Amino acid sequence: MKITDINFYYVLKSFLFPISKERFIINVPKGGRILDVGCGNNSVKITSLINKYIFYTGIDIINHQSDDPNFEILVGDKNNFSNAINNLNSKYDLIVSSHNLEHCYDPYGVFLSMLDKLQSNGIMYVATPSYLSINYPTRDGVLNFSQDPTHINLISLNNLKRLITSDYEIILFNKRYRNFFYIVFGIPFEFISLALKKVIPGITWKFWGFEAIFIIRKN
Repeated sequence: MKITDINFYYVLKSFLFPISKERFIINVPKGGRILDVGCGNNSVKITSLINKYIFYTGIDIINHQSDDPNFEILVGDKNNFSNAINNLNSKYDLIVSSHNLEHCYDPYGVFLSMLDKLQSNGIMYVATPSYLSINYPTRDGVLNFSQDPTHINLISLNNLKRLITSDYEIILFNKRYRNFFYIVFGIPFEFISLALKKVIPGITWKFWGFEAIFIIRKN
């Protein structure tokens, strides 16, 4: 697959699924800054494909290489992950935390550190397993929160919301994000997933509403 095809794929995905980190990454203006907390190697690659004209900082507990001179990858201590964020000198147009907080020893401290690094009109996108996922069935690929041994904290969006001050506006607060399209489109795939006892990437999570999503803008 050509890079241009991959770009088109993510652009199309962002319009089909507007509540996605890809949509927000695409909308960061040229020369803007993105902070990706708990970036992982895959997120670094995806961001470089869909928006090449931004400055990107990724933080994780291991290093992920990037050949792009506008992309820097930092390593944080897993026992004090918020410290790596606090030490950053920049403010960001977009901060992404996609399935990171549940792996942190101090998730609410990390959340506060991210809030502090948002610039005016900046957006923060947080996705984490829904609180309800503790009761979901177990399937290969993780559908029940407890299946992943690296999950440390089941995050309460209500607790995150309590940390928000009047300096911030809540754009989306959804404890179990799913919509009509996900449910209808996912029905036939759910039978397959159930039969195989395996998560179908990109579909099963959406069908069940595995993710809680919290989107904030700084005033």
